Amino acid sequence: MSFHYQCCTQQDLTTWGFQEQVYNRTRIEPCPGGYVLHVNPPVPLKSPLGSFHLYTDFQRVLLFLPSGNQDPPTLPPSEETIPLTILRLLFQTISQDMNTLEHMESQLSTLEDSVFSNREDLNFSRRLIRIRRNIIHLRQYYEQMIEILAVMEESKLAHEGEELTWLHRLDRRCDRLFSLLTDLREYSLNVQDAYQSKNDYNLNNLMKTLTILTTIMLPLQLITGWFGMNLMMPEFESPLAYPIVIILCIVIILLCTFFFKKKKWL
Repeated sequence: MSFHYQCCTQQDLTTWGFQEQVYNRTRIEPCPGGYVLHVNPPVPLKSPLGSFHLYTDFQRVLLFLPSGNQDPPTLPPSEETIPLTILRLLFQTISQDMNTLEHMESQLSTLEDSVFSNREDLNFSRRLIRIRRNIIHLRQYYEQMIEILAVMEESKLAHEGEELTWLHRLDRRCDRLFSLLTDLREYSLNVQDAYQSKNDYNLNNLMKTLTILTTIMLPLQLITGWFGMNLMMPEFESPLAYPIVIILCIVIILLCTFFFKKKKWL
């Protein structure tokens, strides 16, 4: 078995039977004379291979790298079977993914700490949305990877002992990564709920403060409205009327403040 490296072109993909709408999907599909495998890791992943296209007619393996990947990857020894080579290539593709997921978990933990601390993160929502979007893309990627393994097993592409061993090993690895992403999705929802609860709590406190101030000012507004009428009243004749009104307003403020303090509303 021989390996050939070259950059892929749209003409090559068209020759193999690839359609343009599936370029961004990770999948395997039959084509004239063999199979075409397209692997496109999402942006968060730091795959050692990156995106690539692979064609095999069971006599050779042609690996087409995007133009951005100039250095060909290190492939397994050529004496191995083609299905085993493909499986080990896929395993190499996801070998560093756990580090990426752990980094995403660390980012969620940082966001959670900012919720329960006094510091305010102005970019909280934007960072959380970006993480959740990455989780969605990664879940789709691993679902497609698991589908590739299912196709290889059902079509008997991998049927010998070591091939099945690597297939099941890769399948378990994808399942673990998918399960971890499910946990991260739940974690992100919990962080979002905590953030929303904190905002609701702060809003309730603000509304309570405004309500208390309005309640205190209501009798004062009544007094000023009464004495602000353009009428001649008997108390206008008394020199003590103005000081008495001031004292009355102060007493009302003190009584309301005492009442709210006693109720623990302040």
